[in-house]
Amino acid sequence: MEMYDWLYTANAVFNGKLVNELFDAVSTEGPIMVVLDGQGNMWASEEAGFAQCNIDKLWLENLCTRVADGSEPVVSNWQNCGIILSALRTERRNTGYLAIILPEHSPEATLTKLDLSEMVIGLANRLATILEQNEHLHEIQNKLCSN
Repeated sequence: MEMYDWLYTANAVFNGKLVNELFDAVSTEGPIMVVLDGQGNMWASEEAGFAQCNIDKLWLENLCTRVADGSEPVVSNWQNCGIILSALRTERRNTGYLAIILPEHSPEATLTKLDLSEMVIGLANRLATILEQNEHLHEIQNKLCSN
């Protein structure tokens, strides 16, 4: 076992919780949310719709690299899908990236949704912070109960 394997496992568990909470609030109609964790894992709010977009995984990972280099949010298009991608993080944890995929959107139409998408990304980051705080409070409670 590698020295930092526990860290990736902890992030994967956290991302699983975040994805469950986040995707429960997303309609199957309209935009598709995709969470990428930086280790090659992806979760889509609507798997069939995401598959139909046929977005190249390597291309999407390159967009993540642009965000990691400081360009945020990244706005792009793949075939006929608009993509707005930003970091997904809390004060203590960089959980990965959030992409909002807009099927059947031209570059111009994608730009008209930028403000709303940034608001959704901000709310997703806030949700991640709340989940992290809840996790921390649970740890404190367990320590207090075990003493």
